[in-house]
Amino acid sequence: MEYKQFKNMPTPAFLKATFYPEAYYHIVCKSIDSLLLFHDTIDYKIFNERLKKFAGDFVEIWSFCLIPYHSHHVIRIKSTASIIQFIRMLTPANMTPAMKDFYEKNDDELLFNKMINDR
Repeated sequence: MEYKQFKNMPTPAFLKATFYPEAYYHIVCKSIDSLLLFHDTIDYKIFNERLKKFAGDFVEIWSFCLIPYHSHHVIRIKSTASIIQFIRMLTPANMTPAMKDFYEKNDDELLFNKMINDR
């Protein structure tokens, strides 16, 4: 498969990984048109805080490198049991539709991937 440069567009589906429980991934976040993502130390701090807040219940961050124009993260997806335990603590109003589907049918890998991607 030939790789093409897709500027100013969402990541094409063929470049996206499928997420599995307890698997490791190298995640790269790049800016559009080489715009600065991080202007000063406060930007780095806020980015890390928000990443932990929004992804921390589903992933473990093993290492990271924040560069002004992009970032690299090595993550490990948490176990199915750990994620189910987290979802159990939520009220139905605080669950995404993907979380509800996964909670009801937690042996479905496609639902697991959708839930992680929606997070």
